[in-house]
Amino acid sequence: MKKIYSLLFIALTSASFGQITDTFLYTGSANANGWSTHSGATPGQITVATGSIHYTGIVAQGNKIALVAGNTEDINKSCGTAITTVAYFSTVINMPNVPGLHPNTAIGDYSIALGVTAGASLTALPARIYFRTGTVADTFNIGVLNNSGGTATPSFVATNFAINTPIFVVVKYDRGTNTASLFVNPALDSTEPAATATNATGTTAAPAQIASIALRQGGNATTGTGNTEFDDIRIADNWTYVTTSVLGAASFSQIDGLKM
Repeated sequence: MKKIYSLLFIALTSASFGQITDTFLYTGSANANGWSTHSGATPGQITVATGSIHYTGIVAQGNKIALVAGNTEDINKSCGTAITTVAYFSTVINMPNVPGLHPNTAIGDYSIALGVTAGASLTALPARIYFRTGTVADTFNIGVLNNSGGTATPSFVATNFAINTPIFVVVKYDRGTNTASLFVNPALDSTEPAATATNATGTTAAPAQIASIALRQGGNATTGTGNTEFDDIRIADNWTYVTTSVLGAASFSQIDGLKM
């Protein structure tokens, strides 16, 4: 009983509008489990793969979601009440291989971003995470882009990240300055540090709200978003929620038998 009360306390003290966690405590297609298809020729392509991505400090639960090079479905999940201030999202990423990614000399392609709406129609996607191959075999680079428009060019982190080595990333989108900041492997349960990379090159005006988190499969089987795995996807209006080690394992809405 004490454990149940503790979970309830954590849930109540951490909950607010515009916050979701998805640790993929289900199997099958994402669009049959709370996500909506908004683009692509074949709805239901994005599915949940067995097994979670293990990142030190975050208790592994559920499964993971897998994007496949050459597939076309794009999906999004509502964050509930739209965020009209600064928006944050975080996720644990694993890149099992690099075939399918754009080469290091290109600007890459993005496979996760925020959405300004939710549901069957979604076109504006600020705060994008980009991927491309690294300068060393079996590595990849990660970058961030604030928005579309003009000569929008993502800002990449110089590090070559090894395949099959999970990384924890946070993206902060400041609507006031139309700036996206990327944090790679920040400390859990801590205050917001200096960003690993920032970007404000996109000239499209900042949206009035953030309503969803989106996953995108772009390009083709040899040059695109590649085979990328995501786990523990979180979105909120604050740093604490998306970096806590407690709700990184399961959100209060996913605890069996807990009614609020």
